[in-house]
This record gives sequence, C-alpha cells and structure tokens, in this order.
Amino acid sequence: MKTHTIASCTFIHSLLTITCIANSGCGSGELNSQQRPNSIDTRRLQLIGDWSISHPDDERATGSMSLLSDGTCSIDVHTGSWGILVPQRIVVAGKWQLLDIETIKFEWQKSSTGSELQGLIETWKIMAIDDSTLRLRKSTLSADRSGIVAWERIK
Repeated sequence: MKTHTIASCTFIHSLLTITCIANSGCGSGELNSQQRPNSIDTRRLQLIGDWSISHPDDERATGSMSLLSDGTCSIDVHTGSWGILVPQRIVVAGKWQLLDIETIKFEWQKSSTGSELQGLIETWKIMAIDDSTLRLRKSTLSADRSGIVAWERIK
C-alpha cells in the first residue's frame, strides 16, 4: 500500500512537470511584451480561477487546479491506470502566492495520500498565460522546453 501511495505522489509530480511536453506550441519560454501584466495584482487576477489538465498518453489521467483569490489552492488528480497501478484520486490543498509577476509559490498543507506532500513547497515559472491557457515550468528544471505543463481554463 505504501508503494502505491508513493507511486501516486510520483504520478502527481509527473503530471505537473512532464505532461504537456508533447504539445507543440509551448512557445519560446519567455513572456512577450503583450503577455506581461503591468503589476502583480493584474497577474493575480489572470491566475485566479479553475484550470484543468490531462495526460497526453492516457485520457483517464486528468487533473484540475483551483486558485482562489484568498490565496488558497487545491489540485485534484485522477491517476487513470498506469500499468499495474489501480486508478486513484489524489487531492492536495494549500496556499499559493506570486513571488513576482513570473513566479508562483505553492505550499501544500493537506493531502489525501497522507503526509508525503504535506509541507512541500514548490515554485513554478509562468511561461505564458492568456484567457484560456496557463503554461508553467517548475523552477528547478532547465530553461529548455522540458517540463512545461499546459493548463486549460475551465469555463
């Protein structure tokens, strides 16, 4: 059971860091002048809302992320079935904040998998954002296109 939970946590990280590499059009990795908001407040307003993602190799592996105006956030992932893994639903909740107009910090406080993700702090770079798509890259990854994750706004 512990191995299954660790594999599920690994899946979340994989889903959040690798999923949309296969998507073309991830862009150059830099925000152009038309995408740059004039303040952190404007950027916050662009980010607030509900976002969804799916794994390019398994349509049953999906996720949704909610970024609320009070600084709280949650991610709900359905793992699909990867090899011998049983499909599982994983929910994490915590806080988010903008460190600057291009960097989001997530601090995970609760997890349906137990303590594996509790206390985890991650920073992500905003590669691009518009009314329908948010492209993030984990800040610890190299500057190339690998690890770009594309979220679609839920209307």
